[in-house]
Amino acid sequence: MALGANGPRTPGREPEYWMLFVPKGDFKLIDDWDTVGLRGTDSCSVEVTDAVIPH
Repeated sequence: MALGANGPRTPGREPEYWMLFVPKGDFKLIDDWDTVGLRGTDSCSVEVTDAVIPH
C-alpha cells in the first residue's frame, strides 16, 4: 500500500510530506468510504499499527 503522510513537525518548520510503502500484511483496510460518484477510485481508510518507519 502506498500512503502519504505528514511527518513530525519541527518547531519553526513546515511538516515534511512522506510517502510510505506498507507491506500487505501490515495494514487493515476500513471500508468506510462509499460515495456513489467516486466509487471507482477504491478509496477507503487504512489502519496501520506497530509499524516501523525507517528514517
